[in-house]
Amino acid sequence: MPTGVPPPQLENSLRVAYEGTYGPCTWAVIHHFMTTASDDVTGAELAVVLATLRDAFGTHFISGPDSSNNLHLTRVKGVRMNDSGTGVVRRTIVADVSGDGGTDDDPGQVAFLYNWSTGDPRRGGKARSYLPGVLDSSQDDEARVKASEVTSRTSEANVYLAAANAASSGALDGLQMVEYSTVDGLAYRLAAVTYTIEAGALNNILGTQRRRVGRLRS
Repeated sequence: MPTGVPPPQLENSLRVAYEGTYGPCTWAVIHHFMTTASDDVTGAELAVVLATLRDAFGTHFISGPDSSNNLHLTRVKGVRMNDSGTGVVRRTIVADVSGDGGTDDDPGQVAFLYNWSTGDPRRGGKARSYLPGVLDSSQDDEARVKASEVTSRTSEANVYLAAANAASSGALDGLQMVEYSTVDGLAYRLAAVTYTIEAGALNNILGTQRRRVGRLRS
């Protein structure tokens, strides 16, 4: 664990958690955005933006024949820090999106690994997303993803990125997906640092979610 205390959430930042189930397992993908707004953002405005993000994530990461039909997106949670001293605004919206592929899928800790490109000069700690629901038919072997799957999922990730950055509602008029860094070396930063995400790509090597093992629904 890093030493020190985690820094407070940055003003005008939005933390979005996409959450769901995969068979008996639970999973979550966290994305961060910096936002622009003409005024403090209301809960209703945040809910509209979260609905846009839910539709984009569900369409480009969950639904379709390349994801197991055991994979479900069930809710999206957002926390935005206003910049006027009024604190955070939070909303959670429900989702009901599932994969359309078969059930020749891998265990819950096996995941597609997405790398997000930024200008971060550090060697480690880069922005990544792990998503379960990997089908055997998506793999060349036990470690590698088919080239066709890499191409299609990379394209979908970048369509999602564009759609997410275009989300807006009322006073909340702009988003930019970012790498959100709170740790440098082995210590928490005094203040978080962000790096603009320029593109996403599926890694051709499968990932594992060791921290997710054991997260079972009761």
